[in-house]
Amino acid sequence: MIIDLKQNSPQWLEYRKSKFNASEAGALMGVGFIKPYELLAIKRGDISDNNFVTPYAKHGIEAEPKLREYLNKTLNLNLKPAVVCSDIDNRFSASLDGVDFDKRVFCEIKFSFDEYSYLLEHKKPSPKYLYQIMHQFYCLDNLVDKCIFCVGTSVDLELKIEYIEIERDNTLINELICQ
Repeated sequence: MIIDLKQNSPQWLEYRKSKFNASEAGALMGVGFIKPYELLAIKRGDISDNNFVTPYAKHGIEAEPKLREYLNKTLNLNLKPAVVCSDIDNRFSASLDGVDFDKRVFCEIKFSFDEYSYLLEHKKPSPKYLYQIMHQFYCLDNLVDKCIFCVGTSVDLELKIEYIEIERDNTLINELICQ
């Protein structure tokens, strides 16, 4: 189900407190930027999640519209940000960088030299982002067929962009929802 919230608004931040969000999937699975116990402390309100917002995350938020527009033009899509909640289990929520329901595709966008390098070498997202994408598939149920994982970085002041298609992996989704 689509939730009528603007990402990064105070209402969105409040909504996220009571949900298991896709961006937290890597942490829950032990491969994220924070440890599972730190995620629990954030959820309980013992510490602020602002303690974990890095300058890199801020750069990613700033670059996201440019990368989404690149995908829209390159792939002839109409990706728009959206917040969704699983119809199967409403504890699961995802703030999508972009979704085009007509073309049954969503995107996950990152702006990171490390992730860009990982994608070039391994031809897939790193585990922390793969779990995030599977969480998003779970929230979207059968409304989409694929995810476009897009990574940008700046090399010698030049914007570099790579993207790949990711398909739903029910084995990974089951690992995640049973965790």
